[in-house]
Amino acid sequence: STKSNLFIINIYCYITIINITYVFTLLITFSAVSFIDGGVFSKQASLESILNFYK
Repeated sequence: STKSNLFIINIYCYITIINITYVFTLLITFSAVSFIDGGVFSKQASLESILNFYK
């Protein structure tokens, strides 16, 4: 019983760490994109390049 509870807790910790890492990655990506967006390109041009990239 105790072992299975520890196992479940470990899974929850693991999932939480993955989620935190994912959120940080998203935040870094978005801040980088917005930095480039504001500095180098106009919003329209960057949106078009993103859309063309995914076509």
